Amino acid sequence: MPPVNPQEAHEFPIQCEIAAFDSINIADLGNSLFQERIAISDFNIREVTRTSSALNGFYMMKLPAGKYSIGVVDGDSILTHSMRVAGDGGWLMPLELFSNELREFNIVVDYAVH
Repeated sequence: MPPVNPQEAHEFPIQCEIAAFDSINIADLGNSLFQERIAISDFNIREVTRTSSALNGFYMMKLPAGKYSIGVVDGDSILTHSMRVAGDGGWLMPLELFSNELREFNIVVDYAVH
């Protein structure tokens, strides 16, 4: 992909696969965190559920209370340019849900970083 001029970059919705995983600590990923993709099969990453976003980018998942990592999935990989890390110990795309909670969780896939 050619370099993107940040002044010309625009945000727009995409249709993609989104998955919830048991919470992932970045320390467990080693140098893979700095690659474009993280191969799910290379690590002990358990997928809880998966859904597809609509053409307008919206998606919905039903999850029980717990701690999760949410990520954009392409084949057997989690796209690293869709990640953010919490400052509380390095959890990847962290989401903590409580019983009967409805939560909005936005994801930005930044193709310009690579």
